Amino acid sequence: MPAPYRHAAIEAERTGGASFSRFRFLQSIFGEHYYYTASPNDLESFNKHKTSVHRLLNWKVQRLPKYSVYNAPILGLRKYENEFLFGAAKIPRFVVNLRFNQSAYEEFTAQFEAAKHRFLNGTYMTWLNAKKVMDNLMANPYSLMPVPEKLMVREWWDKFAEDVGQWEEELDALVLPKWEFVVQKLQALEEEAVDFEGEWDLWC
Repeated sequence: MPAPYRHAAIEAERTGGASFSRFRFLQSIFGEHYYYTASPNDLESFNKHKTSVHRLLNWKVQRLPKYSVYNAPILGLRKYENEFLFGAAKIPRFVVNLRFNQSAYEEFTAQFEAAKHRFLNGTYMTWLNAKKVMDNLMANPYSLMPVPEKLMVREWWDKFAEDVGQWEEELDALVLPKWEFVVQKLQALEEEAVDFEGEWDLWC
């Protein structure tokens, strides 16, 4: 492979890999945003809030398998959107300790947006520049590469660019929701999933 192609391919692979790693890091931070509706400064309170949020987000209504639907009326189960649901065990109210703090969430949002801005104007921009160089080389009709070798490089490059493109499409989704939306969702989950009627007290 001629030196310009080799150097461009190495740079594209390096910057593409670095961008993907950084994107995954941002994605992991984004996934934590429900937890940062409380202040992390009070560690004990924050951990209780985080555990409570985790419980709420992972609470699910249990659905009957389709082959059991006809038994639902006999079993006393309720019907919802053409499916029969179990009365899933609710979360005891004494283990849910939400500690909402709007300032903490706004600070988390600002830090996340700053990190995303650095990524888009740093690591990701470097990848876009490397991609442009490689695209231009592959489009050059006066390449000194033998045709079989160029076809092999083309196949590798098309596959690599396609793989990178899959996560690039997810970049636009990394927009943190507004405070009001996050709180409303958690409160709705709390209302649905937590045992406020004292059913757990009957068993304890």
